Amino acid sequence: MSAGRVQAATEELYGLLPDEFTARRDALAKQAKGDGDAETAKTVKGLRRPTAPAWLVNLLVRQHGDDINRLLALGEDLRQAQSALDGQLMKQLSAERTTLVEDLSGKAGKLGEAQGQKVTGAVERDLEETLRAAVVDPLAAEAVASGQLTRALSYAGLGEVDVSGATATPLQKSSAKQPPHQKKPSSTEQASSTDKRARGHTESAKDREDREDAARRAAAEQAAVAAKERLESATAAVSAAQQARQEAETLVTDLEQQLAGARSALAAAKKQHDQATRAHKRAERGASSAKSALDAALG
Repeated sequence: MSAGRVQAATEELYGLLPDEFTARRDALAKQAKGDGDAETAKTVKGLRRPTAPAWLVNLLVRQHGDDINRLLALGEDLRQAQSALDGQLMKQLSAERTTLVEDLSGKAGKLGEAQGQKVTGAVERDLEETLRAAVVDPLAAEAVASGQLTRALSYAGLGEVDVSGATATPLQKSSAKQPPHQKKPSSTEQASSTDKRARGHTESAKDREDREDAARRAAAEQAAVAAKERLESATAAVSAAQQARQEAETLVTDLEQQLAGARSALAAAKKQHDQATRAHKRAERGASSAKSALDAALG
């Protein structure tokens, strides 16, 4: 199998419109098979078409990569703040996350509409949930950064984000847990770290308790914000479903009225047809009688 060929095909396919994906994938697989590379053909043929939210995230990665990188870097900063129990920083970063996710969601909607793809409320909610999951979990961040998502991601509030089958090729957990490019601390940074540790030894029990309380409050506020976002998303979904139901009920009522009118018109048309048929038969009998009378008069 040609890894380079598979990579090139994958990169191309996940940059296409969803409606173009299957035909192009099959064409690339057929081409590889024709070249005698059956294994590459099988791998390419097995690539899954992305869902609408996944396609939009892939589009953001390609066209707004700097914003995506900012979001993922913010997620790393937020995780470090949580580890350091820095409540104030956690609160600040959580607010930045909310703003950035909303901004990216708006940009994704415009990108989709520019390419003739309707972005529904459900698609927008799944896209935002995927971006929030990328902030929380390093593996989800790697999945988003790949630009090859096949489905949306979600975070339940505990544990890791499920990324199984979420990308064109499987992710390796180790690569997400251990970033390959970590900068070695400078001597100044090492000295600063030493100073912080020294100050930590002299930190009073009350100061430590206050700091931990602040961190717990920030964590609780972050959880509350996430819960509020999920509630707003669910409320919007219920509202959209209710509106769709009302529209469907209205349509059914209109169709029932049209059907009743059509049945009434059909009954009237049948009655008119029966009357016309009887009149035609009477006319035929009259014509036959007249002809017979004429024949008798002439004979």
